[in-house]
Amino acid sequence: MAITPTRGNKRDKRKKLKKKKNGCPALRRTAALASHIGIQNVWKDSVQKNGGYAELEVQISDQKVVDVHMVMHDQNIMVDVSNTCPSANTYKSGASQKTLNAAHIRELVKNKKYVLLCNKIGARFVPLVMESYGAMTRTVVNMARRIAEYGRDMMIPKALTANDILNRLAVALQRGNAFLISSSLT
Repeated sequence: MAITPTRGNKRDKRKKLKKKKNGCPALRRTAALASHIGIQNVWKDSVQKNGGYAELEVQISDQKVVDVHMVMHDQNIMVDVSNTCPSANTYKSGASQKTLNAAHIRELVKNKKYVLLCNKIGARFVPLVMESYGAMTRTVVNMARRIAEYGRDMMIPKALTANDILNRLAVALQRGNAFLISSSLT
């Protein structure tokens, strides 16, 4: 006689399978947050070291908060930082097949979410998206160049160059990745 599992046993098995398949979601969120905060701070510090004004976590509406508010050349720039994983299920439909497709999809989502709100308050919105493997969008590179040019225009003695900023971003991203790996080993 075959023993059939009861309904309760099936649920328990599904929970165990989900847990094994997904690992620890809280740990992944913590690592992603560590990387996100590190990247936010690089942008803020880069603008400030090059003579601009920057602050973190600025509320632009009742429900929306941007990661960094920058002021350079009397222009308000609202920045939202994002770190995407091209191999995530969200991007399996083809985004992970080409370099930066996942990041470009994320940029479109961010633009749709923030551009109108920023325009209403007289600010320009810039989505700064990086992939977890290190690839950076053209927007990230252009913003780094713009911050470096601002430092030169303001004649800041030890202004950061675009390469300095991009290197700092890469280090912040990899620190977050290393945190994820080291946390999962313990």
